[in-house]
Amino acid sequence: MRTVVLSPGKVGSLVSYFNYFFLRFPGELGPEESLSLECLDTYDQRWARVGQVWIRSTKGLARVAPPALFPLSSDPTEFGLQAPVSLGKALVSLRTVLWELPGHLPVEGQIVKASRRSWLALRSDDVERLEVLESTLLAEGMESVPSQSATWVVSKRAPFPAPCEWPVLESPHDASQTLVDRILDSFQLARHYEPGVLQDIDTECLHQYRVHLRRARSWCSLGQPWEGLPEWTRLKTVLRRLQQETNDLRDLDVLELDLPTLCSALPWDEGVHLEGWRKSVAASRRAERLKVQRWLESADYGHLCSEVEPLCQALLKLAQPVSMGQVTETAFGKAARRLRKDLKALGDNPPDEALHELRIVSKRLRYVLDGLGDLIPHARMLTEALKGAQQALGQFQDRSVLLDRLKEQLSTVRGSKSPVDALSFGLLLGTLLAEHGVLKKRAAKAASRLGSKAFLQGLEYRHAT
Repeated sequence: MRTVVLSPGKVGSLVSYFNYFFLRFPGELGPEESLSLECLDTYDQRWARVGQVWIRSTKGLARVAPPALFPLSSDPTEFGLQAPVSLGKALVSLRTVLWELPGHLPVEGQIVKASRRSWLALRSDDVERLEVLESTLLAEGMESVPSQSATWVVSKRAPFPAPCEWPVLESPHDASQTLVDRILDSFQLARHYEPGVLQDIDTECLHQYRVHLRRARSWCSLGQPWEGLPEWTRLKTVLRRLQQETNDLRDLDVLELDLPTLCSALPWDEGVHLEGWRKSVAASRRAERLKVQRWLESADYGHLCSEVEPLCQALLKLAQPVSMGQVTETAFGKAARRLRKDLKALGDNPPDEALHELRIVSKRLRYVLDGLGDLIPHARMLTEALKGAQQALGQFQDRSVLLDRLKEQLSTVRGSKSPVDALSFGLLLGTLLAEHGVLKKRAAKAASRLGSKAFLQGLEYRHAT
């Protein structure tokens, strides 16, 4: 279904204009309806960056592309995992327009008025008829509205930058400038999530903060032009410290999000007796969040952040002349050799530690592929294979971490003043241990697939000099 949006231009009042327009194109104009709409988006304005927004009214929730109010979706699950953040309210008046002719698909229209402006939105599956209407309206003085250029949603929030669209890498590119640009872009994007972490808007804010710091660290680790320089060592230390301070909060976020599923998995409705544990986890999470808040507001944190850009600029001046092709060969070769070694050592019944280590090594190779894939011949095939393996290895790792955390809590559970019901806690442990065994078999099987001939051949790469 095609949609077009027009502004009145020289036409003036759209309602008056349609009085004679309908003589040539018979249509119906509906009554005026006033709407008070709350406009919603994610914290990082995911929808606004593609010219869309979610609106909430008495009729429910819908995703639209302003100024048109045609619902693109009314399924709230499509919003995503982030909590909705209000952009503000919009007062809008709406009149429907409908063109119907026997033997033709209908053309729907909306006259939308907001902020002293008005627009006409049209849509239809009958593209030919829609184009006739559009060309006639344009010929008579209406103006086409370019995609994403008109909106009645005026947000007081600062625009949230999208990740930079970097140019395709080429082998001769100067490595130092390319790496510094990507380190700084990832670091600055991470910092845009700080207010969301401080205000505890959504757990996704902390997750994205850490994701972009991890990317900055990944680009930094490719620093072949700066090998051995104290500035490089310091930059890696700063970025690692910034991420490490939020490790515990992220673990508690994941545990709190998993709790409903964990409790529902227990037999005989025993999950309801773990309410004391849920409250205990929530209290721990609140305490850890305050700790992270103090850290983000501290002078120490501010000083570390202020070091990143000067260190990057210093590295630009000190860098050895190295091309991206050479960096790619070194980074990819190192990660590929380590992965081959770990795959060879797995055996038929690998210990937990071997699978955990394989997950880390395969993740390192993924970081190389994500950043340097333009220069690696079989990057897509390798990435797809690693994604499948990492999913199974990650699920196994998550259960292992959870079991370790529960093991630490056993002494508390046995105490007379424990907030956790001992029987329900024992049932939970039993359920998780059984699931852990299943996940281990699945992880080992997924890891063995990385030993295929095609995957191992894809790990062979030499930079053409």
